[in-house]
Amino acid sequence: RKTDVRNIKTSLETYYNDNNSYPTSATWETDLSSGTTPYMKTVPQDPKTNSDYAYTPSPTGCAAGACTSYTISTTLENKNDKEATNGTYTATSAN
Repeated sequence: RKTDVRNIKTSLETYYNDNNSYPTSATWETDLSSGTTPYMKTVPQDPKTNSDYAYTPSPTGCAAGACTSYTISTTLENKNDKEATNGTYTATSAN
């Protein structure tokens, strides 16, 4: 899961460099995995729950072209993982 989150983060940062904004919460997976040059072939899902990773762009409710930062997170089974807080591993935007 941590590798998935890191790979998504890399794709989000590349998307930002190309678009000067992060994707919205409604379109982020499509924005990363479609188009003439997708940033990821497919956006991975949590292997245990088969659910999307939690992606939260900011400011809250930002529209396309206006998302200036984000967090993406997942819950780990190992609650003692040194890179996680109470079992939640989170990556944040570089901006």
